[in-house]
Amino acid sequence: MTHPHDMNDVLHPAWLGVSALVFGRIDSLRPSGAAKPAAVKLGDLMPRLLSATEPRDMSREELESWIEDDTEGVLPAFTDPSGSDDPIPGPRMVGLRTRLALLRLCAGFGDITRLTQIARPGTITLIEGVPIGCFDVVNQLLHDEVLSLARRLSGGTGAKKSDEVPKTFLLTPRILDGAVSQNEMARLDANFAEGLEGTAPLVILLPTGVMPSQSILAAAPLRIALAPLTQSILLQLWAATHPTRVKTSARAIVARLPPDDLLASVTDIVLLSALRKGDPRRAADALTARCAQASAPNLADLPDSPAVAAARALVADVAAWQRGEVLWGDIPHSLLLHGPAGTGKSHVAKAMASAPGLRFISASFAEWQRSGHLGDMLRAMHASFAEAMAAAPAILFIDEVDSASSRSDGDRHALAYRRQVINGLLLAIDQLNAAGGVILVGACNDVQALDPAILRPGRFDRKIEVLLPHRAAIACVLAQGLGTALTTAEITGLSRRLIGQSMATVDTLIRNAKSAARVAGRPVGLADLDAHLPGPAPNAAVTRRVAIHEAGHTIVAHLLQQGRVTRVSLGNGGGLTERTLNESESTEATFNDHLAVHLAGRAAERLVLGTISAGAGGPKDSDLAMATRLATMIDTQFGLGAYGPVYVQEAGFRDPALVERIRTRLEAAEARATQMLAAHQAGLMVLADALVAEGELSGARLDGLLASLDTPACSTSTRSTSTCASDTQDYPVAC
Repeated sequence: MTHPHDMNDVLHPAWLGVSALVFGRIDSLRPSGAAKPAAVKLGDLMPRLLSATEPRDMSREELESWIEDDTEGVLPAFTDPSGSDDPIPGPRMVGLRTRLALLRLCAGFGDITRLTQIARPGTITLIEGVPIGCFDVVNQLLHDEVLSLARRLSGGTGAKKSDEVPKTFLLTPRILDGAVSQNEMARLDANFAEGLEGTAPLVILLPTGVMPSQSILAAAPLRIALAPLTQSILLQLWAATHPTRVKTSARAIVARLPPDDLLASVTDIVLLSALRKGDPRRAADALTARCAQASAPNLADLPDSPAVAAARALVADVAAWQRGEVLWGDIPHSLLLHGPAGTGKSHVAKAMASAPGLRFISASFAEWQRSGHLGDMLRAMHASFAEAMAAAPAILFIDEVDSASSRSDGDRHALAYRRQVINGLLLAIDQLNAAGGVILVGACNDVQALDPAILRPGRFDRKIEVLLPHRAAIACVLAQGLGTALTTAEITGLSRRLIGQSMATVDTLIRNAKSAARVAGRPVGLADLDAHLPGPAPNAAVTRRVAIHEAGHTIVAHLLQQGRVTRVSLGNGGGLTERTLNESESTEATFNDHLAVHLAGRAAERLVLGTISAGAGGPKDSDLAMATRLATMIDTQFGLGAYGPVYVQEAGFRDPALVERIRTRLEAAEARATQMLAAHQAGLMVLADALVAEGELSGARLDGLLASLDTPACSTSTRSTSTCASDTQDYPVAC
């Protein structure tokens, strides 16, 4: 809702003077044969215009000089939302979508001074984001009325001879079948280059979904984008279509509208559907209901994590750029979130849009490819980037960005198509960076599948892995989703049982529990959540084995100083050990240390329980898979094994001798891990028991348990700690 101290800004926005002048000309037009509208001279509206323009715009003397003897500048339909004057009747020559686009353009200008700038000699102005559906009409009105008005205004005090002001050239692309072709953009660039030869002011008008070319951006134009939808814009729209209702109920209508940050994300279809309600109050209620359904999470409410911290830092940098404290080129402005499906990557991206003044534009390769063949797909891709550029400051979120793949992978199928898609994406990112004002956020599951050119700094400045949520994050989501339905103790116990589940799973659990309670006609309770918990009921023997397995990884990694273990957890039928990596010398000894860590879980099971399970094997990211891959690379690709300096890229397991060497190396690594764990078996059991009891160990609690171990006797030399992204070897941080 709008706060009381904001109401005057809503009723009398800074751009009201621009709107009054622009629509004073447009609404004075009448169809052939229609009666001449009742007109009011601009001079009669002097107090109203001055209140909307001072102190940023013209002085009283300048405005009086400009409107003196002006017989064309009439305002047949202007209504003061404050209700101080009666509405002035007159015909409406523009449709709803066109009027809305022009109001957004007036808000984009901001004040009369900026409107005058576009007609001054030597100026270049880029107007972006005009909806394609009304582009031709806006183009015509801009050419016939708005530029004429700006030209007259630019004459300054006492200037009445508009022919002394050079003509403004309006450059626009032609729209065919709802799109702008590459040939049209080439023609626009050619006309723009020709126009640069003189000093006449140039205005380039681009529809939504069309990016300005590099040559236009290189000219550093004055960029004016259609402002996002706001309460003020809607109120001025209704002042024209429902003047009596606005005159008597302006404040009540505004009170029913969603706040501006939610209105900014409303699509044209949603807006037009709401406006069909007719009465402004009913339309406002419809918009509020729709925004409530689609409200995004708040970044400040998300639990702390590396991804959330990076998102907050980016938003803070953009705020500093908006305040003029830093240049766009001096701040990072892109982020790639990668990790397993359902871990909350898109949740973090959407939460960034909760920052004041930031609009959220969402896209994905699936959406782009759905548009049709290669040309259609690239056009849809560029349209998303253009929409974000026109909405700046904004966030452009690209989901499934790993669908771009890589130009250098082994798959030769559709290589030409893939190359053109990647090249198109690289060009669009570079143009986005040149324009400034847009944070690029990508999300994917497999970061290794992406082309190196996409991953390099400047395209994606930061790359952060988003793993399964911590217990505290799960508890936070449960508390937010369930409110006061559960006690703190119940939330704590439930979060313990959900360790190892994704954020998507937790969200689904909450929805299912609420649905069951709603069908039963009662408030949601713990029983509803218990009934929808994923997976089989916990088994005490399995839980203990998994805890011993993860404790083995943790202790050997600690003893060998192979990174810092940051979290150990149970859940989802397995366990997880997370650690940062050290800067490695990449010697055979350091690789053998890593092998011992990979196989320490299996060694701990054999040591304590006398048997081993299949828990170390299975998928391609399992302990055995990673250990086997690393042992193979030692021999075949790192130049540290039996093949010497020979690089064997596709060795596989065709060489029986190689298989035997890999087996020998892995068995030695497991035996080494067993020996180390046997020397610290008491500490192993303490750690495993704590993990069974608490479900997750991290922070000071985990550090304290590890500090109780004896000083490691088998440690390698101390290495400086760095982030995982700086380590070039092919092994992950999670065991």
